[in-house]
Amino acid sequence: MNAALAVVFAALAAASMPSSAGEKAMTQSPAAKAYECKPPADWTRKPGSDGGERFSKGRLSISVTRYGPGTAYRRPEDFLAFLATMKKAEPAGTVEVSGKKVERLARSYERSLGGDDALPRKDWVYEEVVLLRLKDGFWALRFQSTSRMYPEKPKGLPEWEAFLKVFRLR
Repeated sequence: MNAALAVVFAALAAASMPSSAGEKAMTQSPAAKAYECKPPADWTRKPGSDGGERFSKGRLSISVTRYGPGTAYRRPEDFLAFLATMKKAEPAGTVEVSGKKVERLARSYERSLGGDDALPRKDWVYEEVVLLRLKDGFWALRFQSTSRMYPEKPKGLPEWEAFLKVFRLR
């Protein structure tokens, strides 16, 4: 009996093992079939709230979402207007993503987490967005780094830049 249980546990453990060394086995969302990417090895992958995917580790995250007709944001301008409700994203140079040279937009802002007047809770948020425009919509690639104190240089930028280098639309 104990030998049979050991075999069952070994089979379950093998089924949940990463597919290759250093890479976690991750389930992709349906939208993920439209692109290839390599998130940092120690980040988790989860379905995004709007049909895309979100990769995260602690206070760092990268999200990949497809928008267009029938979604929350029909046009890139609609998405950028939403971002501007907190603080407008400003041009931060260009980057090549999926064979296209695109604008890199960045913004940094303080976000209230509640609390009372005597002890308000706040985060600093650094965010970058890259939009890949299509004939019938666009992809929004979004990086966020949050911190309890204002950082001179946001954490996670090397991982974000590496992600952008290997991201490919199919």
